Amino acid sequence: MPVFERLRLPLATIGTVVALSAGATAGLQVLSATVEARGEVYPYRFQDWLRYLLPSLWPDHGKPMLLLTGPSTVREDVSLEEVAEAFPDYRVFQGALSLGTLADVMASLEYIERAYGPRALPAVLVLGVSPRFVAEIPSGRPFSLGLERYSTAYRVHGRDPTGFGLERKPRLAGMVAGVRFLVRQQRQRYRAAVARLAGDLVGPAASDAFVASAVARFARRSRWLNRSWVSRAAEIGPYTLGVHYSGPYRYRGLPPMTPAQMQRQLDRPGSWWHDVHHWDPGPDSAAIHARMASLVDYCARRGIELYVVNLPDLGLSRQRYAPGVSARYLALVRAGFAAVPFVNLRCLVGDGEFRDTEHVGVAGSRRVTAALITFLRAVRTAPDAGSTAAVAALADAHRCTDLP
Repeated sequence: MPVFERLRLPLATIGTVVALSAGATAGLQVLSATVEARGEVYPYRFQDWLRYLLPSLWPDHGKPMLLLTGPSTVREDVSLEEVAEAFPDYRVFQGALSLGTLADVMASLEYIERAYGPRALPAVLVLGVSPRFVAEIPSGRPFSLGLERYSTAYRVHGRDPTGFGLERKPRLAGMVAGVRFLVRQQRQRYRAAVARLAGDLVGPAASDAFVASAVARFARRSRWLNRSWVSRAAEIGPYTLGVHYSGPYRYRGLPPMTPAQMQRQLDRPGSWWHDVHHWDPGPDSAAIHARMASLVDYCARRGIELYVVNLPDLGLSRQRYAPGVSARYLALVRAGFAAVPFVNLRCLVGDGEFRDTEHVGVAGSRRVTAALITFLRAVRTAPDAGSTAAVAALADAHRCTDLP
């Protein structure tokens, strides 16, 4: 028997498998992009920096964008839904970056503009800041590593002290990165899109009925199902589960750390927390001022309204800063962002409202979001963009009294 005859069946089988796999992948890609384009889905709950690589998340939705960005504390501390309700004329997007820094946020804006065009840039930018965020700690951060591994066009070259520093990738490197992204990083994306679509098809009313049904009671009692997403659906309903899996929050709904656990995390040897608490702002002040001035200028030249929020800080953490660090940090932020509206929420939330050493829980998030909305409304209705006495008083309404 000729060799070809012997190989025909195996080759046909392999070809069929490849064709089916390619078809399924293409279908899931189209489905994900379609669901994402509605502006309600946030894939990559555990790798939020990868959202910047999805063109379907950054189109013009007919509304100007209000972008919430900064470190992951912005993602957990600010309720996306409440801000969207407060500002219905805007498409509110949660673009916070886990372990991100000021340079990362600036690179992300440059990436949006260069990859998707100037119309994809936000009309309003709400930037959350903290000592770690301003200090550029840690040094190896996910956003720049994500661009290096998965972006088809750009990488961060890291030579620009002002923070804007993308460069074009060689074509072959970009093609390899694109294939890598398609092969390695699509499962979370598909899961978020399917979860949201399934939840929307079921609807809130049917979801409530499911929670009260015999099916839900069986799922809660089943040993096997208790280990799966089915049990979670039995607890909160398919619609709420779909919203949960497609939403931006990573820690919402998880039990809080105990004070002892928080202390151990803050004091863990080798942790970047040690670098933050012993950071000396002095030697970095020139570079920090350059980055801040560059961001302010970038937003001004593109007509982007910029607002800066000093994020809540855990009391246990505040007590660990070296003498003078907190005061010098705050002076740096005030000087660097003197030309834009600024609100200080550092001591707004008590330790009992934190979920861990950085992120607040649901109750704390409500308080942070309410203060932020009050601030934004006050500034945006002020006749001269935040220079009124009322806005100035609001900016220091939650000033700390325990600065070391």
